[in-house]
Amino acid sequence: MLVTAFCFHAAVARGQDWQVDLGGTSVRYDSATTLKSGSLSPQIEWSTPWLLGGLNGSLAAQESASWSGQWRGDFSTILGPARRLRGWGPAGLISAEGSFHSTGYRTTSTRTEARAQLNRARVGLWLGLAGGTGWNSSGGGIVGYWGPTAGFWTRRRQWTMTATVAPFHLDGFWFPELSGQASRAFRRLELTGYAGWRGAPSASGVSSGAWAGAAATAWLTGRVALVVAGGSYAADLPQGLPGGRYLSLALRLAGGRHRSQISGAVRQTIIIAERGQGGLRFVVPAAQRVDLIADWTAWQAVPMIRAADGAWTISLNLGSGVYRFNLIVDGERWIVPAGYASVDDGFGGKTALLVVP
Repeated sequence: MLVTAFCFHAAVARGQDWQVDLGGTSVRYDSATTLKSGSLSPQIEWSTPWLLGGLNGSLAAQESASWSGQWRGDFSTILGPARRLRGWGPAGLISAEGSFHSTGYRTTSTRTEARAQLNRARVGLWLGLAGGTGWNSSGGGIVGYWGPTAGFWTRRRQWTMTATVAPFHLDGFWFPELSGQASRAFRRLELTGYAGWRGAPSASGVSSGAWAGAAATAWLTGRVALVVAGGSYAADLPQGLPGGRYLSLALRLAGGRHRSQISGAVRQTIIIAERGQGGLRFVVPAAQRVDLIADWTAWQAVPMIRAADGAWTISLNLGSGVYRFNLIVDGERWIVPAGYASVDDGFGGKTALLVVP
């Protein structure tokens, strides 16, 4: 069982994103079986002020003329001050996934987690309780599991890192589990790495073990990328699926960035930025630190740089569109730069508008 770590780094704007991967994968299972396949893997994510959701799947054709598929859905929410990086708040996550094979073999699992989550501009942590079920068509029936969870996330120097502790109780045994992930985005390259370990009592008949892997996404254009990934993954105990090692190469087609629409009723000064390379510059009196958080940063806080004259600056590389953003002053206070246009953010506050012609 792998634990999904979700961190709302800020309130999300309404929108959706989609992508489709077309590629090939070689998987060597713990049972020593090796399968090579071509696959089609669509994914869609959407967000509202209260809910973040995602659906993804994969259909694979294997060398032996057999085929298989997988699917997964995730829905999560966060409430209170944590939603706006200002303190503690309740959070919840519901997920379901499954697999099917041309031989008729099928699996399904569900998971629900409730958390108390603390979020600040660059760091957060949570404590929670999770439970779920697993099933496969081999006749073993539905199994249940539960356990506490704890985690930590941080963003430092363009790196985002998450660590999770999630022991769980299944079939009368406790299985301790640790996992972590780190990612960084460059101008045209995204890197992600992960690692984990699970312990198992000898009486359970399950082996302890570790796993690790990495992925690199190179964007050829704003909508097309090449994705290379490899590593290992743990056995899914609730579904009865083996662990394995894999290497994959895929071509990714993705939808454009969600653009916020601007109302014609706005009468204040609108911030204008040039298309492509450019920057923003603001004066924030008495500030010791200023972060920018925006829809084009996936609502993750990015530190601004203090210029020699005391103004706060940040570089941009944006296409045409209307964008939303806020400034976070000293890690606590969200503001719209004085004198500039703003709209309701859906949470009782305001967000600034940026227009790129």
